[in-house]
Amino acid sequence: MIELVIRREGEAERKLKLADGAFGIGRQEGNEIRLDDKEVSRKHARLLVDGDLVVVEDLGSGNGTFVEGTQVTNGVVALGAVIEILPFTMLLQRADTVEQPGAELIGVDGPDAGRRFPLRGASASIGRGADQDVHLDDKGASRAHARLVRRGTTWSLVDNDSANGVFLNDEQVSDSVLRHGDLVALGNSVLRFELIGGASAPAPAPAPAPKSTPVVVAVPTPTPAPAPVPAPVPAPVPAPVPAPVPAPVPAPLPPPPPAPVVRAPVLPVQSRMNQPAAAQDNTVMWILVGILVVGSLVTCGGVIAFLAMPR
Repeated sequence: MIELVIRREGEAERKLKLADGAFGIGRQEGNEIRLDDKEVSRKHARLLVDGDLVVVEDLGSGNGTFVEGTQVTNGVVALGAVIEILPFTMLLQRADTVEQPGAELIGVDGPDAGRRFPLRGASASIGRGADQDVHLDDKGASRAHARLVRRGTTWSLVDNDSANGVFLNDEQVSDSVLRHGDLVALGNSVLRFELIGGASAPAPAPAPAPKSTPVVVAVPTPTPAPAPVPAPVPAPVPAPVPAPVPAPVPAPLPPPPPAPVVRAPVLPVQSRMNQPAAAQDNTVMWILVGILVVGSLVTCGGVIAFLAMPR
């Protein structure tokens, strides 16, 4: 038979035996596993049990369901695993299993030096408050200073937003996995964490694979391609000038028609002998006048030459 151990900080743990079947989880009455806190949804999750097989289903809760620190919606829960529905933790185990302390804190410095604090269950609170699982007589510690949470085979140290903080191996932490021999410092106290009771220490992290010598491949520097030379822009070809169209040669004018020849009427030539006497007298007169004119001109030329001679 399966047993569910329910714990909440500051409250006594509860143990429920689960037979085969379905078990509702939530704050509403009627759930087989009632978790009364406002952070829990009314119908938060459900456990399905079939022998050693346990499946958890989240029912669309507001704050989620976690198994070993990982949020799940539907998954198988192994025996020994812790289901977290904050502020509750639930350890799944066999009903006939007698729980043995898996680890302890040992005071090495401070008011509680030499004391041993066995760690049982899925979590353990640490502080000076009287209700703390690890009650420290240290005024430098907060009432609820920190807590140890078991996640599978490992334990984690979680700070509860304390005033002075929590230190793991001289380094302040808020949530860190613990290893065997780690030193936890809070307030004025120093505690050593040790795994006991047959609990196995968490497997060491695998050694990192040896780094292979990187093979440097010489990559030739790419030669930048020359900038493309723009193709020469051809000069614009002038539009051909049309050849001058010769003016039409006017057709030669037809030669003018020959002027009509007007022929004078041919008068009948009369012989001189036939001319009348008056005409013959006129002719003689004109001949005489010509002779006189010529003689007058010759006489005038001689006079002018005579006058022009030097004296």
